[in-house]
Amino acid sequence: MRITNMMMVNSMNYNLNKNLNNMNTMYTKMSTGKSFQKSSENPVASSKSIRYTSQISEIEQYQSNAADAEARLDVTESAIDSVEDILERTRELLVQASNDTLSTSDRDAINAEIEELNDQLLEVSNTTYAGEYIFGGYNVTKEPFAKSDDDLLAYNDEIVNLTGPYPSTMSNADILSLYSTYETEQLENGDSNENIIYRIGENSEVDVNIEGQEIFGIGEDSIFSVMNKISMAIDGQDSCKIVDPPSVKEEELDLSALIGDLDKCLENVRSVKADVGAKRSYVQMSSNRLSQDHYTYTSLLSTNEDADIAKVSMELANAESVYNASLAAGSKIIVPTLVDYL
Repeated sequence: MRITNMMMVNSMNYNLNKNLNNMNTMYTKMSTGKSFQKSSENPVASSKSIRYTSQISEIEQYQSNAADAEARLDVTESAIDSVEDILERTRELLVQASNDTLSTSDRDAINAEIEELNDQLLEVSNTTYAGEYIFGGYNVTKEPFAKSDDDLLAYNDEIVNLTGPYPSTMSNADILSLYSTYETEQLENGDSNENIIYRIGENSEVDVNIEGQEIFGIGEDSIFSVMNKISMAIDGQDSCKIVDPPSVKEEELDLSALIGDLDKCLENVRSVKADVGAKRSYVQMSSNRLSQDHYTYTSLLSTNEDADIAKVSMELANAESVYNASLAAGSKIIVPTLVDYL
């Protein structure tokens, strides 16, 4: 077969472009740090990268959820600590008030502090996290605990304790009238059924909220009712009135008995606190596991698609040498013309 000058030039251009493309591929690997740029270059590795990237994205979302859940539980635990501190201080004052040698001014000072503690308790009951009320169940935009127009404490617009205590000086008729007015608005369900769930893993969920009735209680056993009885007793009242439909009955206010009631409230608060602590520990363990999973999949992704820089450097140097050699060879093919033979 006769080899023409044009055939040699075409062959030179083909090989020159091929070597240039190879050198460009090495440059791209070096500059991006990736062993391939398109799925067609390595379909198997590309498929693995898609799976690894998807898994990493999912883990990062779980990590974000876990961080948010832990922060919310931290705020909840801090609020419960405040409730516990308030009740413990109230107990100290109650024990102190049981001393018969106290003067009237001493009792007034104790009662003033207890009223202040009661105000703090109401403030803590409306604690927020990121603008959301943490003790209101699904109601996160409105204060869960608030006073009604008749100065009755309500939780999510339902009266916490309509049965009392009422001051002994208040008439039975007025008490029954008040009871009948709000009878259909009483908080009766003490169970928690408005759970805010965070998904922190493929098969892991955690309930991050504590509802108001869980920690503060309802009815005569609620913390607010016990605090009101304590305030009445220290103020010198021997009894209070309790609604026992359809009548009103007198209930003796005994400081020793109130200490027992307060201890029950403290016991419940500590139980709820332990539950929150357990949830927080679970979230922390899940976060640690997610961090390990994130490291594992990131390492797999790196191994699968990252270029070996040392190897690519040698291949790039070799590609440059081959390209320069092809340029040198090409110059010998292109230079000769018919004039050179005349």
